[in-house]
Amino acid sequence: MDAYTRFLQISTLRSQVTLPPEQEERSLVNINCNNKRKIVMISGPKPRSAFTLIELLVVIAVIAILVALLLPAVQQAREAARMTTCKNKLKQLGLALHNYHDTHTRFPPSTVAEHCSNLMASGLPFNHNCGGVPGDPIVFNAPKIPWSIMLLPYLEQGPAYDALRFEGLPQYLFLSGSALEGNQHIIEHGFEIYHCPSDPGPHRKNATQTSGLTSPGRNPLIIATTNYGANCGLHLHDEMNSTSGLFGTNSSLSMGSIIDGTSSTIAFGENLTGTSQDSRGIFCGNGPTTSSIYFTQGPNSRIPDTFPSSRSCPANNPRNQPCRVESKFTLSLTEWIGASRSYHRGGVNVTLADGSTRFITDFIDLSVWRALGTRNGAEVVGEF
Repeated sequence: MDAYTRFLQISTLRSQVTLPPEQEERSLVNINCNNKRKIVMISGPKPRSAFTLIELLVVIAVIAILVALLLPAVQQAREAARMTTCKNKLKQLGLALHNYHDTHTRFPPSTVAEHCSNLMASGLPFNHNCGGVPGDPIVFNAPKIPWSIMLLPYLEQGPAYDALRFEGLPQYLFLSGSALEGNQHIIEHGFEIYHCPSDPGPHRKNATQTSGLTSPGRNPLIIATTNYGANCGLHLHDEMNSTSGLFGTNSSLSMGSIIDGTSSTIAFGENLTGTSQDSRGIFCGNGPTTSSIYFTQGPNSRIPDTFPSSRSCPANNPRNQPCRVESKFTLSLTEWIGASRSYHRGGVNVTLADGSTRFITDFIDLSVWRALGTRNGAEVVGEF
């Protein structure tokens, strides 16, 4: 059977099938007939131009797999950026601390307390008329000026610092009437320099839910939070005037007070802001341990911080910020201070007394961590 005969048979079969005009396609077929080349037009279905459902599902599945593979990398990149921002803020705190020392020849105290018999010689930038008699116990029942306020002029916040009114004894921030209203904006909103972007905790807290602190001019009183605490050493409870760290109540320490060396002593470390019912992480308040950390426990410790018997541990606190109440502590000092903790995976950022920043892992030896928290312990600290 020659090619032409076969073509006729195929054409006959095709003529028996009727296709819609839009599905027909003209094709050219070359046929050799008696050694003569002929070009014949035949009809056929048009090729498909869309995906089937199965093909579409396969494409969607592939895209989902790629997104699942890329998402952790994106999250890691974002956390790395947040980590860098956090360290940069701690670096700025270190520079501000050194500039403060250059100006006043000493470091600021963690906070100014009621009894301050030696403050007139401390070089603090306030007009302290504390009264009191040397040897009198420190009174912890009034709002104080914390280090976070004292460093404002050295953090490019001079106008905000100048706008604050320091009146009463000892230079109260929480005043009544119009004086409180003048300070309230700063007390309530704080400053971005004191916030780590990795912490999702609140930037403001209701003080009546934390320490019972209220004001005759405004009730309830809202206070900003901070993610950075001053190193108050190993003392957690009623010994804040005994300074083993770089800061303490009414302390007056200079660079020469750091016997262990500035590269082996922590100045600032991270802390969590916690829930709105938690006093830890308060920007400024009525306790001498405001905005401070202690070094009895290691970084991101799951050992609960101790609250006094007059307070209650918030029931909704996150697992990474535990607390407990201990009856032997009656003063409301312990509720403001906590171990250094963060939302960074595996450790916390710190600022050393020399102004540098480091990331300290959770697995650091506790004795080394405690040595970094003291300024005059005469410990030999190697690599950390």
